[in-house]
Amino acid sequence: MQTQLLKKVFFLTAILSLASCAYTSKVTDGLFSGADSEYQGLVMKADAAVDDGDFTKAEALYEKAVIMKPDNLTLKLKLARAYQRDGKLAKAYNRYQTIIEQTTNNLLDSRVKETAKADQARLGFKPEVAEAQEAQQETKVEEPAPAPAAQITLAPEVTQPVETAPEPIQANPVVEVAPTKVEAQAPEADQKAVMLAVSSWSDAWSNKNLPLYFSSYVSGFAGQLPNEKAWRHFRKNKISNAQKIKIELSDMKFANAKDGSVEVSFIQNYQAANYKDSGRKVLTMKNINGRWLISQEISK
Repeated sequence: MQTQLLKKVFFLTAILSLASCAYTSKVTDGLFSGADSEYQGLVMKADAAVDDGDFTKAEALYEKAVIMKPDNLTLKLKLARAYQRDGKLAKAYNRYQTIIEQTTNNLLDSRVKETAKADQARLGFKPEVAEAQEAQQETKVEEPAPAPAAQITLAPEVTQPVETAPEPIQANPVVEVAPTKVEAQAPEADQKAVMLAVSSWSDAWSNKNLPLYFSSYVSGFAGQLPNEKAWRHFRKNKISNAQKIKIELSDMKFANAKDGSVEVSFIQNYQAANYKDSGRKVLTMKNINGRWLISQEISK
């Protein structure tokens, strides 16, 4: 009799336990549905885009996630680093600043802020320079995102638990100043020679002929990267990773520069696979031993 009673008690206990588990499961499912599920999906896709070297895509996804979780400093750090690895150094500077200025008493967030502060300091920007360059980048048409440039190594992402802050990254952007223009147009002979040089440059780019492409620039050309080696590595990865490049140039305009160079501006229509963009580009061409070479390149 006592044995049967014990069996009934055990059976009832098991039923109550299963019911409790089912209820807990439903509550848990509710906690991770809706907005949280969408947020997690955005972050996962953005992280995957970073791994694939598609930083433009990663930036867009991280930005959406930041709107949903504006107080998540680790997420903001990911966004700032995506900007930096995409070459948008002014944007990266300002995103680091938003992390530094955010108030927090959380130990993890404090370490993220220290990391952002160190990374920002290594960029070498002054606040006014960062603001001016970010305004310029807002109107600049971007090409498909490349693999990371040489000599730029990001520290590990800050995740729970954290023992020490990641090491800072290094980059020293160079801000180029365009030569003063002269109202007089370049001589017709120079215009034709410059046009041929620009056509050769765009053909080399379209055909991924890297030796010919790099030979279209003056020795030591580094764009906005620290040195020529870093710039060449950056462009090599970008061009090599693009598929079915097609470039069309139109509306060419020529002007003399004060130092004897010729400034040529044109509309550049760029296409690679399913990606397209269009914008005005300005090349400053310098005559070196009879060859017109690119000494400055600006996208507007």
